Amino acid sequence: MRRPDLGPLLDRAKNLADAFDAVAARRFAFAERDDRIGRLVLLLVLGHVLVWTLQPLLSHENLADSVDMVENWVWGKEWQWGYWKHPPFFAWVTGAWFALFPRADWAYYLLAAVNSAIGLAGVWALTGEAEAEAPDRGRRRRIVALAALSITPIWGFLALKFNANAILLAVWPWATWAFLKAMRAPTLRNGAILGALLGVAMLSKYVSLVVVIAMIGVVAADPRRWALARSPAALAALAVGLLVVAPHVVWMVATDFRTLAYAEHQRAVSAFQFLNYLVRLPFSMALFLLPALAAILVALPRADRPALKGVLVRAAEAGRTRLVGFTGLSFATMIGLGMWKWAKLSSQWGFPLMYPVPWLVVSTPGLDERRFRLDRLAALIALVWACLIVTAPLVDAVGVAAKTPVHLEPRAELGREVTRIWREATGGAPLDTVAGTFDLASNVAFYSPDAPSMLIEFDRDKSPWITPERLRRHGIAVVCRVEDEACARAALGDLFATDGPREVTVAKRWWGIVLKPTTVHLFLRLPTGGA
Repeated sequence: MRRPDLGPLLDRAKNLADAFDAVAARRFAFAERDDRIGRLVLLLVLGHVLVWTLQPLLSHENLADSVDMVENWVWGKEWQWGYWKHPPFFAWVTGAWFALFPRADWAYYLLAAVNSAIGLAGVWALTGEAEAEAPDRGRRRRIVALAALSITPIWGFLALKFNANAILLAVWPWATWAFLKAMRAPTLRNGAILGALLGVAMLSKYVSLVVVIAMIGVVAADPRRWALARSPAALAALAVGLLVVAPHVVWMVATDFRTLAYAEHQRAVSAFQFLNYLVRLPFSMALFLLPALAAILVALPRADRPALKGVLVRAAEAGRTRLVGFTGLSFATMIGLGMWKWAKLSSQWGFPLMYPVPWLVVSTPGLDERRFRLDRLAALIALVWACLIVTAPLVDAVGVAAKTPVHLEPRAELGREVTRIWREATGGAPLDTVAGTFDLASNVAFYSPDAPSMLIEFDRDKSPWITPERLRRHGIAVVCRVEDEACARAALGDLFATDGPREVTVAKRWWGIVLKPTTVHLFLRLPTGGA
């Protein structure tokens, strides 16, 4: 059997590479000037925000498939010290954001993109601390690492679904920056900043404990361990961190540790399921870092690439040693805690840990940062951004043709229609509270012009802001999927509907085309004295 002749294919690939190199040298030569790196970082961060706001806006007809994003707003508007699933910080961020911006998809995508960009800025800052002893603070290789990280799905597609995992993309890099700064100069001020950021991390998601444990491990391995443990920075970090989380801890005690009870339900149901998660976690993390590695290889001349084999070699630089230890300990701690609790080690838990990896690669001992081709890297980033924007409408069209829920379901339309029916039935009273099938009710809450509160799963323990007196005084609209019999039964409970069900049919329009309609059952309990 004759082997296929790969010569023409290889020649074509070489010609494309040469053409790319020529375009990079001609059109992106400005990126090679070291005095422009600061402006390049700013351009990268602002471009990231623009691209990752436009891409989902052009490729989606709704927010994410899951209800995480609208659920964030349902919680955040109530400003509680905790919620039945998670600690409160990311919900507060959502509530504050939409106090300034309209409740529209573009504004949510902008929030997700800004969150991701804040994380990139944190990576730039923390690598600056790690490179504090290097000439020019290693700015050239730091921007290579930053650009490489920015084109990973972790900082792009996965960051679009703003939730308890996505907020860590912004919080963990800045907490690491504060840690490295406090290690280098263990002052009271630096310790207080570290404690505040670690407190925010814990208020974002409890998995942030892995970062805290890793930092303790790095300190324990340092020759100055006892001096650091007794330093003003350590005392300030402990005091400020506890102060930040104290109100949430009080809330946890008052609610009988509801969030921990929810976490207990995230355990694997069998040894096979746990092993499946255990294998998938590192594999998916490595897979999603491949674009970053590809970007680094594009920026690095071929003759220098063999030096990357020494990426795990210990270096004399204290910053790199600490960051290597921190990254390894964070991952090991996550695996260890997962094994201890027999947890479903979701890949999304591990993705926020990947922020130091590109810099650890480009700071491999023996690599000369002056050899990195920033013009090539700039051309690659521009190409990726252009592809994301140009293909977004095609992705949208394919999603509509495939009839995926994220493209087809009339979520905003349903919110407006339920509000219209409610106002008509009540003589213009605003819609105060909604309940029902979880995804429908949360989307109605988000998209309704009246911004109603939500009675989550008909459970006042999960939504303590809803009282029987409030329901009697202001009424409630209950939205159920036609096939959701449990929702219909709950809607007819004593405190709920007195009117219904009504059949409500709405549809989304796509470029003037009416898409498949959705029919739901709507139950109303009118306000006291209502029509």
